[in-house]
Amino acid sequence: MTRAITALAVVVMSGYATAAVAAKPSAAAANRIDLAVGGQKVLAADGVTNFATAVDDVVHVKATDDGRYLLLLAVKEGYTGLTLVDADGTSKSYDVHVGHVPPDGDGSHRIDLVVGAQKVLPSAAVVHFAVGSDVVTIKSFDDGRKLLLSAVKPGYAGLTLIYVDGRVQSYDLHIAQ
Repeated sequence: MTRAITALAVVVMSGYATAAVAAKPSAAAANRIDLAVGGQKVLAADGVTNFATAVDDVVHVKATDDGRYLLLLAVKEGYTGLTLVDADGTSKSYDVHVGHVPPDGDGSHRIDLVVGAQKVLPSAAVVHFAVGSDVVTIKSFDDGRKLLLSAVKPGYAGLTLIYVDGRVQSYDLHIAQ
């Protein structure tokens, strides 16, 4: 939270307050991020020293332990601004929209499960993972080489895996009754 508060002060003092506190995105949003509730997005954080969201309860932002990535977790429906501030004071702003319907994708990274079902994913080179809601539980096993997904209730979530080489893999998890 200290990071977010510091970032907001830097953003306001540097004249970017309208980008950081806009409640709704502009019509021509060049940096728009669309997510479904429970979904996630990974942003590279190289050089980012601070970040802030205008509406904290729409999207939660967390830096990975190594500081290389920011994980955005869509918490509730709405709009918010996200501002990233680099060490040299430059900033980049995003308009973030969170809805209840998952964004249309190509389906290539979709996992469908029913409540009570499990799925094993290989994770030998995964250094970070995050899931966007409580519809599944995730446990690492086999000395960290595999992840066990267990479907616990109906709904939608995003699963993000970050690999040691910097690759990012995202899955859409759809859990049915």
